[in-house]
Amino acid sequence: MKKIFLFKCLLDVFFILVVVTLAGVVIMSPERSLELYTKLVYTTEPYSVLEIVMVVVYIVAFMLFTLGVWQIRCAARYMLKQNLFKEEIYRHLQKGGKSFLFSGSVLLLQFVVYWFVRFVFHSLVFFQLKSDFKFMLIITIFGVFLMIQSEFMKKAMELKNENDLTI
Repeated sequence: MKKIFLFKCLLDVFFILVVVTLAGVVIMSPERSLELYTKLVYTTEPYSVLEIVMVVVYIVAFMLFTLGVWQIRCAARYMLKQNLFKEEIYRHLQKGGKSFLFSGSVLLLQFVVYWFVRFVFHSLVFFQLKSDFKFMLIITIFGVFLMIQSEFMKKAMELKNENDLTI
């Protein structure tokens, strides 16, 4: 019980930080977002469409990440009620896993497009989003892990219901 409570509290703090960061990014203009979340080579040229699209994709991935954290918080809230065999836990873990999987996949795709444009077309994209390839993989792996855990929870729930019927 104490571990679940600690987990929920840490998720709450992390969620607040993520939401504040997301709100700051969304409220700002795309140009300001480019300045904050990119490594810019200072130039007087306007941003290209590709650069703006990459920032929008990054913001969408961040929104999906935030949604995933929200779903994990919801699952933790049900876990605190001491009934681990609830359909709500399964559903929230499944939704959270999908959100993390899509977020990581979008970031990986954005990373691949950036390097494809840079090396194949020998284009000088004037920025690279501050993102670590390992972090993108971790988000994707965590999403798949949560989806697997949700399937385990679903199976455990089915076995429990079967057991309850036989008694």
